[in-house]
Amino acid sequence: ARGKTFNPKTLGDYRKTAGADPYATFAKARDAVLDALDHPGVLGKRETTWFGEQTIDEFIRLMAADIAVH
Repeated sequence: ARGKTFNPKTLGDYRKTAGADPYATFAKARDAVLDALDHPGVLGKRETTWFGEQTIDEFIRLMAADIAVH
């Protein structure tokens, strides 16, 4: 998205990221995303992603479809 190559190794050890309670870690991250999106106009905001310029809503839809397929 920023003209940089993504290197998954920079994410670190997934076990450390998930923590002792992966469900709680996921729930906390999910709630933070939902809170960030729960404001007027956020989903319609246009951003540049690796798919080009699109709304946040369009990007989320693409990501959800990609997860469902893979």
